[in-house]
Amino acid sequence: MMRLVTTMGALACATLAASGGAAPQQLDIMSRAINAPSIGYGLYGTGYAAKVVKDGTVVGGQALRVTVAQPAAHAYDIGATASVTKPIRKGDALVVAVWMRAPKVAAGESLSLPFVGLIGPAPGYEQIVAGEAKAEAAWSLRSVRGTASQDYQAGQATVTLHLGAQKGVIDLGPVFVLDLGQKAS
Repeated sequence: MMRLVTTMGALACATLAASGGAAPQQLDIMSRAINAPSIGYGLYGTGYAAKVVKDGTVVGGQALRVTVAQPAAHAYDIGATASVTKPIRKGDALVVAVWMRAPKVAAGESLSLPFVGLIGPAPGYEQIVAGEAKAEAAWSLRSVRGTASQDYQAGQATVTLHLGAQKGVIDLGPVFVLDLGQKAS
């Protein structure tokens, strides 16, 4: 339970930082979620193995462990996706936050994820929110922020993580997508 409270606190801080706003009387961060936070990722590509592992140190007590046997020709050739279940409006400030770690790397080393973000539907797969992340040996909540440049209906936006940049093992905990509403001018 303490881990969940810490997570919600971290997401609340990310929300305030991204929105630039003052703290409301009471912040219900999960009311801003536009996905179903979970480890229910869809995986694509070849050259990887995946399994669910139990881990009491991450929110929810389990993670999706993805082992990439060798770097893919392109980082996007192996990836994880998660659905966004609510609509997004042009101008909405968005945060994608993912719990992740690379349990097999040595201290001070990391695995690179060159793309973490939200994409629009095919064709085009417009980058709605984009950034990169590094997974280290310890669990950390990595986030990227951005503003929607157009409207998206429920189900049109997808969380995407490019996992094929390098050989290694990455554990993916819950992913949260927060819609902070219209960006302050």
